[in-house]
Amino acid sequence: MRALFSFRFVGTVVAFAIVLAGLWLVLGRGDDAAVSGPAAAVRTEHRIDLIQRAVVVQGTTGDDLVDGVTTAEIRIALDAERTMVITENTPGQIDCPAITELGGCVVVADLLGDAVVWFALISSEPRNTVTLPGIVALREGNRVLLGNGWDVPRVPTVERKCADDSTSLGDFVRTFGENSRATFSFAEQRIVRVTCTNPDIADTTPDATLD
Repeated sequence: MRALFSFRFVGTVVAFAIVLAGLWLVLGRGDDAAVSGPAAAVRTEHRIDLIQRAVVVQGTTGDDLVDGVTTAEIRIALDAERTMVITENTPGQIDCPAITELGGCVVVADLLGDAVVWFALISSEPRNTVTLPGIVALREGNRVLLGNGWDVPRVPTVERKCADDSTSLGDFVRTFGENSRATFSFAEQRIVRVTCTNPDIADTTPDATLD
């Protein structure tokens, strides 16, 4: 009886060890897949409520974000009557070399009421529009997803500018996607135009100025 008990006990221990080894292999492979698989390339999305030229930016020199978070209050004059206040510890990004120049930057913001949830400062252009990455997906409510993860509104009928004609905005996005650029109008607060960037089929007609 003792011998039988010993054999059963040893067999149970061996079986348990085999199960543990199998779990270790499965979990180890799962971790590798999480690091190198498609999930690693998922873009971070931000629902954008405001894109506007920043007349004056105060409180930052452009290189004082720590881990993508503000370390002090930033005040941005949008015009003579409106000032945006970005509080300390707000996540965001600054990609505007001309941050100290009047009108040198454009502020992009995800808002909750008047509070800034996330923001970006990007370079301004000498017109009442700004060029953004191409549209990669259409969203409900006349909104679109850009190649950088920004979810922004669009006009109902977006101008498509490309020598290779497309039948619709959806067709344009499927054909060109990130190989295009989007034009955002400050006055409309919407995407108003998309332009393909492939030099072989690009429409070289100058863009009309949007007031």
